[in-house]
Amino acid sequence: MKVQVFGQVFMIVAWGLYPTTLMAANQKFEKPIESKRLNAAGKAQSRIYTHPVRGFTIAVPPGAQLLERDDKNPQISIRSRKGYRVSIQSGPVRPNIPLHDMVLKLEAKYLGKGKTWGYKEDQTFKKISGLPAIGALYKGAHTKARVDIIRGRRTDHVFIFFAAEREYQQLEHEYEWILAHFRPGPDDILKPVVTLASNLYKEPKYGYTIRYPKEWVYIKPSRMTAMFSGAEGSDAYSAIVSVQNISPPNANSSEEAAIKALSELKSSLQKSVQQLQILNDRPWEYFREPYRLNGRELIVSYRHAGQSFTKRIVVVPRPFHNLAHIWSYTAPTEIFDTYVKTANKMLLSWTILATIKG
Repeated sequence: MKVQVFGQVFMIVAWGLYPTTLMAANQKFEKPIESKRLNAAGKAQSRIYTHPVRGFTIAVPPGAQLLERDDKNPQISIRSRKGYRVSIQSGPVRPNIPLHDMVLKLEAKYLGKGKTWGYKEDQTFKKISGLPAIGALYKGAHTKARVDIIRGRRTDHVFIFFAAEREYQQLEHEYEWILAHFRPGPDDILKPVVTLASNLYKEPKYGYTIRYPKEWVYIKPSRMTAMFSGAEGSDAYSAIVSVQNISPPNANSSEEAAIKALSELKSSLQKSVQQLQILNDRPWEYFREPYRLNGRELIVSYRHAGQSFTKRIVVVPRPFHNLAHIWSYTAPTEIFDTYVKTANKMLLSWTILATIKG
């Protein structure tokens, strides 16, 4: 059966991250765990599995089989007759090894000519169940593999999804479902410290200043845009606050510029994301000497690249210019509330200057 073949090839991969629990791929000890549950109609249902040592939980898809290896610190896999296998391994956290380097350790052994993976298609930092993670996608000989490494406070988790290339796209949603139902153990949950130190971003020619956390960084992706977030690999990497100036063509006043800018933002979102929903659209007032400005606030949710996001946008007119100032906070929905306090403090620190220099 093709699932068994996948397992023999792929169970080797992730064990390399945990040398103390390394075992040969052909080791026979593999304990199946009952995973089939029936509802009143006699149809298979999913079930929840709790790791006996690490305390994390996952949901096993209907009809799939969950197996354990190693009684002391069970490493588990999920097999499906549909043609995929998921390996889920866990071990003590290694804070001295960045997530990016964890991926490199795998690639040193399994990526390259004549190895399990032929080449790498993608890599991205992300959040999974509120924990920092890194994901990578690989292609082999007629196969595809997706790796997600998740870092908790005391445990590193390695998820590997493996399927035939021709079936990968139609099966990946089951793996996404498994990840969406992953919950870290109680000792693994991170409790971020939300602070706002005295770092001041000031660009007189932009006409505003804003404060941001000292542990955050900023970039300028375009001439009139500044973006603030946690450093790459940090818990707050996916929480992004941005401030930009937009001067829509044919705007005859600052108020008209603000209306047109907000309309352009809505249109851009509709074209670039999926399942866009407007959660709130209401007036918003900026009141700080020397200005009292009537703006607009928009809160939306959407899906992009397979992930759910929430976004808050505030647009205010720039006095005496055909220009709009736009502040926004965007984060994966699962961590939006975690950093909303920081974002709100940044918004309150946002000061529109009386003059624009340069």
